[in-house]
Amino acid sequence: MDRAQAYLACRVDALFVEAVNTTEQMDIVCKRFGKRVLLLANMVEGGKTPVRSVEELRQRGYRIVVFPGCTARFVARGLQR
Repeated sequence: MDRAQAYLACRVDALFVEAVNTTEQMDIVCKRFGKRVLLLANMVEGGKTPVRSVEELRQRGYRIVVFPGCTARFVARGLQR
């Protein structure tokens, strides 16, 4: 959170706070930063951050969401074909 605050002071366009462990922590991040800058949620199956739907993340305050595991599986399937 301190590092995110420092980046915000540098006028970044978006913040990605790594390894948010609970939905309660998501709410803390969104409450602290969401009104001032775009927030990115990284939804990795098996990662530290609980995977949530795009709609739930939007309601919490995230504006950018990535699902990199889905992308990797899609590419792998295409390569297999």
